Amino acid sequence: MSAETLPRQEGYGSPGEAVAVREWPTIPPEDREIAQILATKVAQMRGSEPPSVLHEERLLEDVETVVRRAVEVPQASGLPLPVVSGLAGDPQYRAVTVCNAMMLASHLWPLSLLVYGADLENIACLGHDHWMVSTVGRKAVLKGNSPFESDDAVIEYFRRVLRLRGVTGDQTLTDAMPIAEANIGSVVRVVVAKRPAVSGMSNVKASVRIPARTRVRDLSDYVQQQAMPQPMAVFLEALVHARANILIAGGTGTGKTTLMRVLCGLASPADHIVVVEDGAELHLDQDRGDGEPWHGLTTAVSTIPSIRADTEARQLTMFGLVRHALRFQPDRLILGESRGEEMAAVCKALMTGHDGSMTTIHAEDAELALDQSIQYVMENPRFAGNEKMARRIVEQAIHVVVHLANQDGRRRVTGILAVERGGNHKWVYRQASFGGWERMTDLIGNLSRLAPRLRPHLWGEEVPPL
Repeated sequence: MSAETLPRQEGYGSPGEAVAVREWPTIPPEDREIAQILATKVAQMRGSEPPSVLHEERLLEDVETVVRRAVEVPQASGLPLPVVSGLAGDPQYRAVTVCNAMMLASHLWPLSLLVYGADLENIACLGHDHWMVSTVGRKAVLKGNSPFESDDAVIEYFRRVLRLRGVTGDQTLTDAMPIAEANIGSVVRVVVAKRPAVSGMSNVKASVRIPARTRVRDLSDYVQQQAMPQPMAVFLEALVHARANILIAGGTGTGKTTLMRVLCGLASPADHIVVVEDGAELHLDQDRGDGEPWHGLTTAVSTIPSIRADTEARQLTMFGLVRHALRFQPDRLILGESRGEEMAAVCKALMTGHDGSMTTIHAEDAELALDQSIQYVMENPRFAGNEKMARRIVEQAIHVVVHLANQDGRRRVTGILAVERGGNHKWVYRQASFGGWERMTDLIGNLSRLAPRLRPHLWGEEVPPL
């Protein structure tokens, strides 16, 4: 068995119910001995290399290499022959054993019990013996059996992680600089704070964001998971091929980044996609699960997380990055998340020949997303106080808003809004009161801005019917 106590999907409080309370997961003793042998082999493979982010990013590959060698040469594996036989002939046993070995071989141990052993997206430390984990609208509180004996032990743990070679962001956590934010490659994003920056009973607070190891590769997966109906998926794919500029809106943890990654994967292989992010999350150049990257021609630039006012990284703002990104000659510009004056630079870029671009925004509704975008544009000094001009460039730059929400523990597309000039926006699809979806616009011709783009990519004059 893999790490016990925290099931991958079961054991979370259902929406509307009290948050479930669980103990920290553990690796059963009978499985830990085998996993430790494999983890030791991984360490031997690394030799004298100092602990690094690269080790963490290739962890699965390294463990699988050790397992493959054990199966090929059982006598040199150090494993009992029945175990080797199980690794060779039982896929489920092999997967569990690989997972256990990854947790023990990880430089993130013991947090690796959560990072690799449970299907999570967020880990929050509220104190050394009080942790909260969440995924897709579900939460659980971990109390008891904590691998950390004190708040000081948690602080020292994060200091060690921040010192890994290859970490980008803050690598110091002291009384003078009590908050650190950093990326551990593409594995996790960490924010940790200690006294005097935190108050209350605990001396430390931390948040660990785990990029979704999504099983969603394309829009058909969304349809299968009932996140959207098939006609909506057809329409979304047509929008990408038609090079419409798409704003993906939703609350925290609704899957905005995941959907944008899938849509980027639908772009023409000949398109050069330039990604601008405040901390790398999209990772379009990585394996999507079938041996191929999400998109091959990708250039990604990101801010370096830092709260230090005296560092050059602080001056590398999202607004500045958007301007630099245009020098890479993108066919499509992807902004990981709009939450400030960079929206003005994005809108300007979308109006000057970078059709087919995308960005995300926090908003509870598609129409509110446009209002929020206008407010962000007005944060730019050039548009301060000029709502009319800000609205004009947002409506010119954005063709479509796609909204996502968490409902009953699952992610769903709640609507697609076509943006028209003058505020006469049109819902194409919208979630109905009965929980399904409704087609709100029947004919492509009724979408005046989108119609010329969409016609070459859809059959007939009808918006795909539900």
